[in-house]
Amino acid sequence: MPLSDEQELTYRSGLIQFMQDILLYGFSTFLPSILKAMGYDTLQSNYLTIPVYLWGAAAFMILAFISDKYSIRGPVSPSHLILTLAI
Repeated sequence: MPLSDEQELTYRSGLIQFMQDILLYGFSTFLPSILKAMGYDTLQSNYLTIPVYLWGAAAFMILAFISDKYSIRGPVSPSHLILTLAI
């Protein structure tokens, strides 16, 4: 039985959310551990994660501003993903 357009959109949205959650929680969980394994103590490894999150917040705010100013949501989302993958 083929899926309706609404069901297909729901499944795609769920899959995208699942993939983003894997990236987000995997990164936030293991980055301090990786830094600690590189020889930094616990406090230093936690402090070294701050620039990563500041960069992510800045990129999000800039692209949200552009999206809102020009009222284009569709092209901005893939550009954010490409920017994220490039870094």
